[in-house]
Amino acid sequence: MKLFGAREKAILTKSEQNKLKRVFAASLTGAVFDKIASLTSPVTGKSFKNLTREYAIQKSKKVKPPIPNLRLEEDMLPSIKHKNTDDGIDWGIFNPREAIKAFNHNTPKSKRNTSPKRQFVPKESETFTGVVRKAVSKRFEAAAKKIIDVKLTAKAKAINNIVKRIKI
Repeated sequence: MKLFGAREKAILTKSEQNKLKRVFAASLTGAVFDKIASLTSPVTGKSFKNLTREYAIQKSKKVKPPIPNLRLEEDMLPSIKHKNTDDGIDWGIFNPREAIKAFNHNTPKSKRNTSPKRQFVPKESETFTGVVRKAVSKRFEAAAKKIIDVKLTAKAKAINNIVKRIKI
């Protein structure tokens, strides 16, 4: 996800860029988790389908209440991380075991994939819902203005440019 153009990279120090990358990743993760907690896909905006009766019984043995919130063993969602790139971040699940679970939840059911589709990561051709994008922008802008000296007009403009560029 590209955050910085040439202008922002020239204005912001490497340290400021790295702080903003962390803030953006935290803003994105928080907004995605909020949608998942509301049992809604942050990609499609649709509610997650109810658990099957069999799976609800199985899940209730591990967690209460048995709801379609992608949280059974508490391994997959907490493994969402970001990696810095030159002009932004890569965001996702990089742990191979958890990436398989995530892939299965982000793709339709099939003979080999028995997980129900509960999409929480957009495909290359997709973005997050407008609600998620707006939440990320608000969180990011508020946090960014606390860590960057926005009294300096150029830095304030850089933050505004980054917020406008957010197309996740």
